Amino acid sequence: MRVTAEVRIDKSGRVVLPARLRRAANITEGKAIAVAYPGKIVICQPKVDKKEIEEWYEKVRRIVLEVREVSREVKWVDEKYVWRKLGL
Repeated sequence: MRVTAEVRIDKSGRVVLPARLRRAANITEGKAIAVAYPGKIVICQPKVDKKEIEEWYEKVRRIVLEVREVSREVKWVDEKYVWRKLGL
């Protein structure tokens, strides 16, 4: 789902995100947002905490996949490597 919005900054430097954008990004009251400025654009994204990642990880672990045919080599990634890359 692509949601765009134009927002204004008030005199205190605050930005209000429209409700439809907050719902689409699952941003709730009190949730942290990571903000980055790599140059020419400001990037805002919901900050994901370790608990959310662990819940997602457990859901994914329960999924049973049926592999019928593998046409190319499959590369597995070590769990410790993934956690390190996520910064956790």
